[in-house]
Amino acid sequence: MSDDAGLIGLGSAPSPVADAGSGPCSPWINATDVEQLTGCTDVDADEPMIEVASGVLYKLSGEQYPGVCSTTVNPGVYCGCGDATGPCCAGVRYLVLGALPVVAVQEIRLDGEVVSPFEYRLHGQRLYRLPDGNNVRQVWPCCRRPDRVPDERIEVDFTYGEAPPRAGVLAAATLACELLRATGETEGECRLPQRVQTITRQGITMAMLDPMAFLDNGRTGIYEVDLFLASYVESAGKRSSGVVNPDTVRARRAESSPA
Repeated sequence: MSDDAGLIGLGSAPSPVADAGSGPCSPWINATDVEQLTGCTDVDADEPMIEVASGVLYKLSGEQYPGVCSTTVNPGVYCGCGDATGPCCAGVRYLVLGALPVVAVQEIRLDGEVVSPFEYRLHGQRLYRLPDGNNVRQVWPCCRRPDRVPDERIEVDFTYGEAPPRAGVLAAATLACELLRATGETEGECRLPQRVQTITRQGITMAMLDPMAFLDNGRTGIYEVDLFLASYVESAGKRSSGVVNPDTVRARRAESSPA
């Protein structure tokens, strides 16, 4: 009989991971980034413009980079062998964490005891139980429910998400600096577009945009910010797509030999 005989499902029913909401779950930058990458100085660690700049670019970039998020889930493995009233099955080979991409697993607790990192392997969002020292297959136990007390369930601490590229960090730091300058919180000439109405003086007419009109096309008027958006957002949308059949065998092109 196969080792998998009687196993209805090889995965778990993970607890839902909290959504990042209207912004990234962690800021793209910190005060040190702003000070080192821009001309702004004396930036407070809890400066609100750090989160504002991160949230604006998160939205403008199509929510591609939510930052690195930390969470704890209780991936309940429900009884699923035999009929509904039958005994719990022997176990499952992997747990499903329910979030992608998973960055790293910090700790797993089984019945209140920490599981050694040498006893499991992360693949995608699945946590596989590895064989023991005698090469005997190990499984995660069934019937560990999220609503049970900590010594009767599986708890997994892990991080997931995706940090922005360095270009995104530079863009967020620059935007935060310009927002600080616009509010007079730091010295320097602000590069954000300012409100200038249509003015006529001595036959000369000047027409400028409304202060928020520069966002109509997802642009801020700041070179570092717009370069990031053009490189990582627009270019990604312009890449051609295709369909590949993995069952199709591709013939290698034969190189012709010189005459």
